[in-house]
Amino acid sequence: MDRSVDKWADRLMSGGGTMDRAKARQFVQNVYEAAQRDLTERDAQAEYEREE
Repeated sequence: MDRSVDKWADRLMSGGGTMDRAKARQFVQNVYEAAQRDLTERDAQAEYEREE
């Protein structure tokens, strides 16, 4: 996953903003973790609904 985070951080930084590498990596990591939580919640909800 670190290579993916680095790749997306590079893309974010290449947009011409003033974000440094550490902040870009943290932002990407935060987005990734939030997306993972959302997917986990969605999967759990779907499983619950199937069992009902």
